[in-house]
Amino acid sequence: DLQWIDQVDEAILRTREFLERIRIQSDHPTQLQRYTNSLHVLDHLRRITRRARDYKRLSRIHDDDALQAMTEPLLEAFQVLGETSFPVAAPVEAHVQQLNQILNTAMRRYRASSLQRTAAGEVSAFETLQRMDAARSIRRIGYHIWRIVEHSSEHPVETDDGEGLSPKTLS
Repeated sequence: DLQWIDQVDEAILRTREFLERIRIQSDHPTQLQRYTNSLHVLDHLRRITRRARDYKRLSRIHDDDALQAMTEPLLEAFQVLGETSFPVAAPVEAHVQQLNQILNTAMRRYRASSLQRTAAGEVSAFETLQRMDAARSIRRIGYHIWRIVEHSSEHPVETDDGEGLSPKTLS
């Protein structure tokens, strides 16, 4: 059922239309930062809905216990985000960052394990590539949740590298 995705996409559209009517002068840095953070949040929400619509890729999760295990921190991150008031408090931000790092580690372990199983002839290369693609999707959705929280926090981290990476990401 993709109805919830349609609802989120509609909310993104309406919010974007609202933001397009707002004008902020450069001599109001706090307001300008809030505005740009709002645009970043919309971008990350849009990326999540795109990935969530890719049913073929995500359907592989059902056939793989390790992929299913990777969804647990992702679902926790969604739950935390859904229960959060804004701006996001530092402890919530830290918790979601930790979940993001757990997903990053799980993705790396999954990739290494999958490649070893393929080399041993236990799984076909085609299946491994398909499942690693699903794992990457789980990881990226988690990343986008973390970025939403970062941009919605009491003290958002500014990034200007175009990749949404901050020093915290690189650790």
